[in-house]
This record gives sequence, C-alpha cells and structure tokens, in this order.
Amino acid sequence: SDAQLATNYAPMTVAYAEGVWKKAMRELTERYPKRFGEVWLYLGPVYGSESSKPGSGIALPEAFYAIVFDLTDKGGLRALALLIPADAQSKNLNDYLSSITEIEKLTGLQFLPELDFSIRDTIGNYVSPSVW
Repeated sequence: SDAQLATNYAPMTVAYAEGVWKKAMRELTERYPKRFGEVWLYLGPVYGSESSKPGSGIALPEAFYAIVFDLTDKGGLRALALLIPADAQSKNLNDYLSSITEIEKLTGLQFLPELDFSIRDTIGNYVSPSVW
C-alpha cells in the first residue's frame, strides 16, 4: 500500500489512475505479496523532452514504470518490469513488459547497483515473456 501512496506525487489523468495503473497496482501490491510473500517494488514517472505542461505548468509524465523483484524459493532473484505510457489504452499488462535497462535509460536511474555486474546485466536486459 505504501507503493500506491508514492505514485500520488506524480500527476496522472483520472482515466489512467483508475484504469491500467490501478490494475497494475492491484496486481503488484495485493496479488504478488499474497502469492510470493515479500516483494520489492520500484515505481515512478518517466519524463521526457516532450512532456506536456497543462495550465498548472507542472510537467506530465510520458509514462510510468513499475519494477518488482522477488527472491525465489531456491534463492534466485526474479524481476518483472513494466513501462506503461501515460496515454495507454490497453489494460493488458503484458502489453507493457519492458526491461530494467530500458527504464534505466529513460529515467537516468540505476536499480540494484550493488549486484554483481554479470547478474545485473542478465536481470537488467531480461524481458519477461508474460506477467507472473
């Protein structure tokens, strides 16, 4: 539930917040913890050079990302990354699967920098074939 509160700091349309983003948050903050136990989430906006500024003058994100990490029962690290455009029409989360590397390029952030390079490279470039 803390993850949902964090996204309130970035502006999004009501249709987006009540549509695809709500579905993603329900999946990641309710269903995944029940299914996998503890999971770690990174969430945030993606701003670009084309981000529009409505009458308020506050830039609207071009997209939002969600990255979830889970330790498997065998001690492996599993990751799922979503990059959902702010004008997304589909509520099918499989349409927004991405790599962590792509999100890092768009945001300038680095996720899990403490991991060994080869592990980070493998996890960072991986795109899940479907939502878990």
